[in-house]
Amino acid sequence: FTFIETLVSVTMFLILLGAVAGIFTTFTRQQRSGLTRATLLGEAQNAVEVLDREVRTGFSNTFSGSGSNFGFKNQNGVLISYQLSGTRIMRRAIPPDVTLPITSSAMDIRSLEFAVRTPGVDRGIAPQVPLLTGEQGRVTVRMRVCPKDIDDDRQCLQLQTTLTSRQYAPAF
Repeated sequence: FTFIETLVSVTMFLILLGAVAGIFTTFTRQQRSGLTRATLLGEAQNAVEVLDREVRTGFSNTFSGSGSNFGFKNQNGVLISYQLSGTRIMRRAIPPDVTLPITSSAMDIRSLEFAVRTPGVDRGIAPQVPLLTGEQGRVTVRMRVCPKDIDDDRQCLQLQTTLTSRQYAPAF
């Protein structure tokens, strides 16, 4: 091989190596982003599952709240409230007066909104009307979830779900 041929082949090798390195870097970045989003989605699903389990068995005629606050009486007669505190969703139970986070510290809840629909009340029917209206209480939860300490909005997720109560009022 001549010096010119060697120089051309080394240059072609370096160009090919640069292209492969660029593809590898892009792939690694996309994989890391995908894992972050999957972890974030899993954490958000856990929080929604906690809400869903309790709302399903809560008494829908006690649903109240709006914005980032939501409260109701659960099947054990305990007053439960959920609210956004800083960047975490907190669950408060009275009695006893205990407040615990239901979201991980690995994620930031940037916004949280509860839209509550209580049977009978939203239709202008007095709450004392018999329970056979065929309507269940429900709450729509909207939240914007982002990875902790990351300002890139492209990493954030918008979630919305509607949770429905299976009970209207406690048995007397």
